Amino acid sequence: MPLSAQAKFLRILQERTFERVGGTTTLNTSARIIAATNQDLMAGIREKRFREDLYYRLNVFPITLPPLKKRLEAIQVLTNYLVRSISTRVGKKVSEISDDTLKQIKSYEWPGNVRELHNVIERAIILSRDSRLTLPPLTASLVEVTPESTTKRLRSIRDLEKEAIEATIRETDGHRRKAAKILGISIRTLQYKLKEYGFLK
Repeated sequence: MPLSAQAKFLRILQERTFERVGGTTTLNTSARIIAATNQDLMAGIREKRFREDLYYRLNVFPITLPPLKKRLEAIQVLTNYLVRSISTRVGKKVSEISDDTLKQIKSYEWPGNVRELHNVIERAIILSRDSRLTLPPLTASLVEVTPESTTKRLRSIRDLEKEAIEATIRETDGHRRKAAKILGISIRTLQYKLKEYGFLK
């Protein structure tokens, strides 16, 4: 957030008044603010990127949420919830999670936290052939990031995308609109991907 916007936001918090863009009437607000960040705001204050007065105005009741790798007790609950909700959304009947799969999930570091867990489970459900959740090896966080390893990872993501599209087209018996809905992309994007990966001649 630019410093100029921070000043305006601070004024709203302190005075509980604001004007709409283009308006001239001052309005009152009783809104309560819940703010979240993954940035080091104290470093931002030292580097003059974040206003100190805004920081203390927002920091009334701080809640520190540890990364997913430090909340092992929550991973199984999250996994069960995600499997149920994603399976329902994409129209798959995946309901079983083996002990080995749970052990695999709990032993991974999850640098992308809940969002990464969601994406991994969704990809696995789309590619599933039965009711059991099966995951590929989760070792990306253990690989040193170098230009060469980044290229390899990008290639693997491309391969996974191609595999997901191929599996979804197969599962929907070639129904492209249904496949696009399951994959969460537009029919136009799916057509482009099918051509890009050589599924359309």
